[in-house]
Amino acid sequence: MRTHHLRIPAILGAGVIALTGLTIAPTAQAAKTADGRMDIAITQAGAPPNGLYRVGSTLMFDIRVTNLDAEARSFSVDKTNLGGDVQKCRWTRIEAQASKADCVGFATHTVTQEDLDRGSFTPEISYKMQQPAYKGAVLNTPETIRGATVPIKPAPPGKDLPEDPQEPEEEKGDFPKAEPAPLPDASTSLPASMSDGTAVATGTAKNNVRIPAITTAPNGDLLMAYDRRPITGWDASGGDSPNPNSIVQRRSTDGGKTWGAPTYIHKGETASKQTRVGYSDPSYVVDSATGTIFNFHVKSYDVGFVASRPGTDAQARNVIQAEVSTSTDNGHTWTHRVITSDITNDPSWYSRFAASGQGIQIQHGEHKGRLVQQFTIRSGTPGSFQQRAVSVYSDDHGATWKAGTPVGTGMDENKVVELSDGRLMMNSRPSAGARLRKVATSTDGGQTWSEPVSDKNLPDAMNNGQIIRAFPNAAPGTDRAKVLLFTNSPNQTGNRDQGTLSLSCDDGATWTHKLFRKEYVGYTTLAVQRDGSLGLLSEDVINKRITYRNFSLAWLGSDCPALKDAPSPEPKPEAPPAPKAGWEQDGGNWRYRDAEGNLVTGWLKDGAAWYYLRADGTMATGWVKDGGAWYLLQDNGAMVTGWAKDGGKWYHLGASGAMTTGWLRLAGTWYHLGATGAMTTGWLQEDGSWYYLRANGAMATGWITVGPSRYYMDPVTGAWRG
Repeated sequence: MRTHHLRIPAILGAGVIALTGLTIAPTAQAAKTADGRMDIAITQAGAPPNGLYRVGSTLMFDIRVTNLDAEARSFSVDKTNLGGDVQKCRWTRIEAQASKADCVGFATHTVTQEDLDRGSFTPEISYKMQQPAYKGAVLNTPETIRGATVPIKPAPPGKDLPEDPQEPEEEKGDFPKAEPAPLPDASTSLPASMSDGTAVATGTAKNNVRIPAITTAPNGDLLMAYDRRPITGWDASGGDSPNPNSIVQRRSTDGGKTWGAPTYIHKGETASKQTRVGYSDPSYVVDSATGTIFNFHVKSYDVGFVASRPGTDAQARNVIQAEVSTSTDNGHTWTHRVITSDITNDPSWYSRFAASGQGIQIQHGEHKGRLVQQFTIRSGTPGSFQQRAVSVYSDDHGATWKAGTPVGTGMDENKVVELSDGRLMMNSRPSAGARLRKVATSTDGGQTWSEPVSDKNLPDAMNNGQIIRAFPNAAPGTDRAKVLLFTNSPNQTGNRDQGTLSLSCDDGATWTHKLFRKEYVGYTTLAVQRDGSLGLLSEDVINKRITYRNFSLAWLGSDCPALKDAPSPEPKPEAPPAPKAGWEQDGGNWRYRDAEGNLVTGWLKDGAAWYYLRADGTMATGWVKDGGAWYLLQDNGAMVTGWAKDGGKWYHLGASGAMTTGWLRLAGTWYHLGATGAMTTGWLQEDGSWYYLRANGAMATGWITVGPSRYYMDPVTGAWRG
């Protein structure tokens, strides 16, 4: 169903959390120290849009230091009230009048009860200045600089609310089966634009976020996936496999302007190190002929890529596994299958993993319809391992998968693209040798490859990148079929910064480049969106922030003839107008028409939200009674679920939206909602027993103090015992 949310007023009801993207704040004005020798700026990053926190929530801060001295200096932290890895925010050398702004995601603060009581937290830091490499005496008197005070508002009651803005949920329900749809082509008519960065995944003190992937679903929704990496304290804590990671997804129905709540593609098992199961490194492949979406990723138990042993037993805990998850409803629900034995052609293959980002479906020629996902394998014998690239492909729409012939040495995460003449081109991160992308070609749909060679036009930080075809539907041999896009970090020093978009108009023979971000970008990937713009993901803060940007082909500034608008066709008689479908505004009221132009009444699901249209077609807001149950609609009409505050009182709306009354158990805690639905606090008498509900609604157990008196509440039932 088409989504028209942008035409509806986007005012949220009180107490309801909207999980959308977080626009990254601009850098704060630096504060100069009294001695005039340095500027220090402390800026909060990734703040939740609702400004709500709990004890244990994590505040993140970016720090920028400018050396105002006449000579190069080193800088190290003297004193601070920040935690995390703030001590890493030090620099062995900053040139005179230069700045360092790469301290992103390291400085944190864990919210305390004192912060909540005070209603704010103010970050502070002071720096020591020395000769480069921290040599010699301290040259300054360290002075405390304070950043902007962060308001700390307590989160509402209810353990069912997410712990932080990025807490994933299980997506459940019945969704329409996806229909076949052509892959989108980039637009040559959109004006030049590059959006500001929007944080679409944010790490916390408990979880890191890494490894982005992005694609357009057959229904036009924009999907992005990433690793949610728990900080377990075990080996690989918060890192690569075998950490018990989860593959998490977010969905945008409006081209990346807003993003829905995170949901799991496959959730890791974190109960114990002995029973852990992890899923890492997502990559999408879309079958335009069937509407099916595949998500390839690692499945791990006790070992990662390097420590894996040979074997193909899907239950072997010392073998790293290859898994593909499949969705036939535009990415809402998924089934899972381990394909390790299907794609392991040789017992000398110790390890394998799918390159995160995006694979392809061949659109033209002899192998039209073939699905192709690139893998890296580790083969050989201990002491003489080789890292090679291989294509995994399916000619039956994902029913079975096969592996081709491995190629190259010193390979790593590698991607594939279809060229204008029907060949495939591989573009690989190097794991050894020159810091240049490695390129090979295939004439048989990825079954075999030419020997990879280094492309001097594409320097690389030994980092994951992404190559795509801008016009996948362009006919073979045409100019537009030759247009490729590529994104990576080209800094050959190994720093994963200087995020760059590159464009080729000749099947990758030559490239032009444009910087989209000077600072750290980590892994980058991109995809063509439904409207012909392009979606770009990057890891702007290592482990703590994945950022989405939207840009147009015109922003790249190329004079490539293929990017000019095609001549307008001869005018044709206009067809009679189709019935207008979607939302329409009449004065202060909103209504919705179906495809035949009829006004919709009753319940309507549009995108991920439910709306209620009255008998006259007008959209309802506030409280509505339907079928004996009460429902609460936000000011924008969307039905509320979970906790909501209205008129100074808290209410709970179930998954169906119906208002809850009576006792309610959430995440192990009991709450009581009165006959009106309002959450009960204080003393409650029911069925001859007394209960005490705390200020946040939670039923008290054990010993409690109320006023000057002590009471003992049953530890199981909560009833007063004396």
